[in-house]
Amino acid sequence: GFDVKEDLLDKGCGEGHYSPYAIAINTQPHSLSEIRNGKAGVQDEGSQLVALTLAYAPLIGRDANWLDLCAGPGGKAALLKFLATERNANLTAVELQAHRAKLVENSLNAVDGSHKTIVADGTDAQFATGDFDRVLVDAPCTGLGVLRRRAESRWRRQPKDVGALAKIQRG
Repeated sequence: GFDVKEDLLDKGCGEGHYSPYAIAINTQPHSLSEIRNGKAGVQDEGSQLVALTLAYAPLIGRDANWLDLCAGPGGKAALLKFLATERNANLTAVELQAHRAKLVENSLNAVDGSHKTIVADGTDAQFATGDFDRVLVDAPCTGLGVLRRRAESRWRRQPKDVGALAKIQRG
């Protein structure tokens, strides 16, 4: 929340450029107690904008159940839970990989409010029930969106991977 933001600003961190929740730090993240104790997380500001876009998209009808279908490692899910809780909504976070679901659960446990973390394939019929009012699908998780910060990921992907991943996303 904004209390943590004020604490970090008092420690010399700067304002983010686009997200009202973003802080620009000029030190190693884990040197800040707020990050070590889970009160704040490390996340690209662009990821925050994705979560904010979902949360503030116009909606007709109820706004009680939110779904993050590709929730790992949990940064966007944590911000979504914070925003959902402000509206008395519940977040369900789905992650295919069990080890990534644990990261999601850790991120979500640091945020007040209600959530459920499920290890499952987001294409399962159980998520196509119409029970969710807002749905975030950040698929497929290719790692291509973070090449700027994680240049080593370029060596894990081949050009042929993009077509297969796009087919999964369309499915």
